[in-house]
Amino acid sequence: MARPLRLEHAGALWHVTSRGNERQPIFRDDVDRRSLLERLAENVEDFSWRLHAYVLMGNHYHLLLETPEPNLSRGMHRLNAAYSQRFNRRHERVGHLFQGRFKAILVEKERHLLELVRYVVLNPVRAGLVRDPAAWPWSNYCATAGLTATPPWLDTEWTVSQFGSGLDARRSYREFVAAGTVRLEMPWARVAGQLFLGGEEFKERLRHRMETIEISSEVPREQTAVIRPALRTVVRAAARVIGVRVAEVRCQRRTRLRLAVAYIARRDTLARLADLGATLRVTATSACEIVSSAKRLSRSEPEFRELIRQIRKEIRRMKT
Repeated sequence: MARPLRLEHAGALWHVTSRGNERQPIFRDDVDRRSLLERLAENVEDFSWRLHAYVLMGNHYHLLLETPEPNLSRGMHRLNAAYSQRFNRRHERVGHLFQGRFKAILVEKERHLLELVRYVVLNPVRAGLVRDPAAWPWSNYCATAGLTATPPWLDTEWTVSQFGSGLDARRSYREFVAAGTVRLEMPWARVAGQLFLGGEEFKERLRHRMETIEISSEVPREQTAVIRPALRTVVRAAARVIGVRVAEVRCQRRTRLRLAVAYIARRDTLARLADLGATLRVTATSACEIVSSAKRLSRSEPEFRELIRQIRKEIRRMKT
């Protein structure tokens, strides 16, 4: 099973979706819905999450939350596991309730949080379950709109503050959501690489973060290609750093430059060994040996690590 990439970091904003296995319902009645909300409330407190919006549908749910600490995966595992166990006991069933791992999209707060706050609460309207989001009790809409009391685990402060203060702000929020029933923007068309929703600067910050972590080969390539440099870009950057032609980088043997290209290619671009071999004009087996040598060198020689840093810096400069 593919392992989705989680660029977890302090202060990250996530749109999270978890679906029933084989699209089966994950809620059979209101008791189940209250059970999930109880466990969600526990998670918000225990993990210090800021929950901006949520909606419980039939076979899935949506959460829009910030993680002051990098603990999304740990918290979501606990949430779904605890709820699944209770659901299975209550309904005398066995097996997986949820469809694999949860889906999480990193969101640029300044650009997209407000539109996603509206998108989440309008899910029941789009599904034809109700005509007014206030008629669906299993979302944050009524609390954010000031129609019901706000539970302590729901953060409405940021959303309401976008519309002013006092009762006027709540009314403006309701008007904002109502406008979405007429013409609703679909933000997911702008999601890049199944990974994030944001502008170019946001994308660049994520790319820098990826340089500092080990990424599993199980991560879908679609999630990493959008913010990874191309293999040819790595070669061009290496040539510029040393002041040689690209052809010389390709033809050199086990020089530090060639090893640095191999190291960055495997770590930053996730290039396949066959593609790396073709670029360096060697077999895939030889490419594998070059990568292994580069990894050993990176652990033992500060000068080699500095060369890698310079090439990465040049790659970033070329992309701006």
